[in-house]
Amino acid sequence: MKIISNYLNTIVLDIGILIFLYTIYKNFKKKDKSIKKIDIYFISIVVLILIPHLIGWATAKHLVVLTIVSAIYISCKLNLIYLKEN
Repeated sequence: MKIISNYLNTIVLDIGILIFLYTIYKNFKKKDKSIKKIDIYFISIVVLILIPHLIGWATAKHLVVLTIVSAIYISCKLNLIYLKEN
């Protein structure tokens, strides 16, 4: 069960980072150099959480916080996309 949880956590984190990179790419392609606050908050939290773990030793249980942050980021981005369509 622990291995499945690690894979799911990694998938959620990867999707969050991919959405962030796609958003940045899309903004630069449209010549809109602005970055929204939610994107800045997400990447700053990810970097600030990862710095101590990169210096020390990070295991999967230490990175659960990133999964939660990524899940919140993904849901906020999907909500913003849904609100733009309606």
